Amino acid sequence: MRVLVKPGSLHGSLQVPGSKSHTIRAALLGLLSEGESIICNPLASGDGLSALSAAKAFGARIEEREGCWVINGRGSSLVAPEDCINTGNSGTTTCFFSSVAALVDGWTVITGDEQIRRRPIKRLVDALNTLGATAFLTREGQEAPPVVIRGVLKGGKARLNGSNSQYVSSLLLSSPLAARDTEILVDNPLETPYVQITLDWMQRYGVEVERSDDYTRFYIRGGQHYTPGRFTIPADFSAVAFPLVAATLSNSDLLLTSLDFQDSQGDKRVIDILQAMGAHVEKDAKE
Repeated sequence: MRVLVKPGSLHGSLQVPGSKSHTIRAALLGLLSEGESIICNPLASGDGLSALSAAKAFGARIEEREGCWVINGRGSSLVAPEDCINTGNSGTTTCFFSSVAALVDGWTVITGDEQIRRRPIKRLVDALNTLGATAFLTREGQEAPPVVIRGVLKGGKARLNGSNSQYVSSLLLSSPLAARDTEILVDNPLETPYVQITLDWMQRYGVEVERSDDYTRFYIRGGQHYTPGRFTIPADFSAVAFPLVAATLSNSDLLLTSLDFQDSQGDKRVIDILQAMGAHVEKDAKE
């Protein structure tokens, strides 16, 4: 196959798709809230739809409207899924909903595609067992899904290696619904912008977390409740990078909308980098 590329330019306005990371967290917390949450501008990609399907499996009633999802959550009254949860290729959904399963007084089986069944999850499984749930992997000598989980999560103290932020976020999201307080200690915290996105969403849904400045310690009070609401998914800054770089390299005048410059996404640094290289980029705080 041959591809011929000719110089061109970009003009006009473009609404960037919503962030996958934000979409999954919003869908999960919609499930863990008791009442109706409206999620605007969700990313209805494979990963986002996997999270939505998992929320349905635990009892959420969901209506998919034009440009938004309406999620009627269960709060702490989750139901045990009637079938295995297949998360497809979504590692985030696999990790996050493993801790959700630990809130249920019943058995949950979570698996995914071939890649997911090769991705280690044992450290999260060990942490769930430490905090009072029952969790185990199904294949001897393997540290990856399928994983079988039963609650209920009681709380306590768990220590994690922070090289995979999904494990940390997973415990953070579910711990407020545990019976007792939870302390999470993190060694080698990496990918901290993703952990901060989790904390931001927990705060939007009405739950506060005490944390150290270096993301090595988190303290979550048990017996809390998430409050439903109306939320808008901000644009995915990794997706923003492509039209932004294209406009920078050509004689273009492009308006990108739905960006949140206060967002914790680490990929928003692309704007600062391009500006440092001489690109003319104006930020409008109203967008």
